[in-house]
Amino acid sequence: YPVSYTHLDVYKRQITDLTGTLSTHEITQLEHQLTAFEKKKGSQIAILIIPTTQPFAIEQYAMQVVEAWKIGRKGIDDGVLLLIAKNDRMLRIEVGYGLEGVLPDATAKRIITEIITPRFKQGQFAEGIQAGIEMIIGLINGETLPLPSTTQNNNLPNTQTNIESLIVILIFSTVIGRILQV
Repeated sequence: YPVSYTHLDVYKRQITDLTGTLSTHEITQLEHQLTAFEKKKGSQIAILIIPTTQPFAIEQYAMQVVEAWKIGRKGIDDGVLLLIAKNDRMLRIEVGYGLEGVLPDATAKRIITEIITPRFKQGQFAEGIQAGIEMIIGLINGETLPLPSTTQNNNLPNTQTNIESLIVILIFSTVIGRILQV
């Protein structure tokens, strides 16, 4: 992990701003939006704002963060990281494999150059992040992904599997019953 940011080993919040760029209110608004999206769609989006990724390239740093934070659902890999290295004037949207079809590198680059960066150049950081996140959410919403699981559903037995098991048992019992009658 990058030496100066080893405390980022655990993903705790959707938004981590180590530069003080966003106000508490702006962070709360964005976190509310990202939490609601995760509950609805299942995909996770995280935002990390740091001064620099040096001595690492932003792509390398983004991969390290995604791997450390384990953004996205296991087996679905539907996480997205918006990494902003403010002093480097660099941005990166790192996308899990499960979303590469809907959010390929070319689309991520366009979101950065056409939506986020123009607002950043005007000093509108929260607005740029908000607009970029809205575009990402809009694209992911159009993608067919497994529904998010809830803790209630995780504790319930799988009804489909139970019905299939019951049918197999009934068929097996009927066949054995007929064999025994003969």
